[in-house]
Amino acid sequence: MTTPYIYRAFGLIIASELEVPGAVSVAHSAVDADVVIRIGACPIGPVESVNGPYSRSGEALLFDAAGVARYVAPASDQLWVESYPNADSEKVIALLIATALPMLIWMRGDVVVHAAGIVPAGTTKAIAIAGPSGVGKSTLAA
Repeated sequence: MTTPYIYRAFGLIIASELEVPGAVSVAHSAVDADVVIRIGACPIGPVESVNGPYSRSGEALLFDAAGVARYVAPASDQLWVESYPNADSEKVIALLIATALPMLIWMRGDVVVHAAGIVPAGTTKAIAIAGPSGVGKSTLAA
């Protein structure tokens, strides 16, 4: 199946069946994709461990955002997105970008940093505010 969107984001070439706002479009014939994002159910084996909304089954990771979508990474080059019935499509995409893709990046052995950045008025230097999700980085930056 041909994926309709090809992007550069997170240092990767991503072929996706979903739009990825904020990613840079790339010509379809330009390069091979590092990651493929598919829509639909991706079965995983028996769950071996659970930590909040995350589950592990062998090498596969699952992020289950109740009422929004299940994001399954069976390998470090694949991500399946299965939306719940009546899920808000904007939330599905937001969690794809903010949580599921960083999960996949972590699986690839790369570092994932949650941060907000600002460039104070009158300067050319940036300030990064890093910390766990939900601690108020964006509020502080605003």
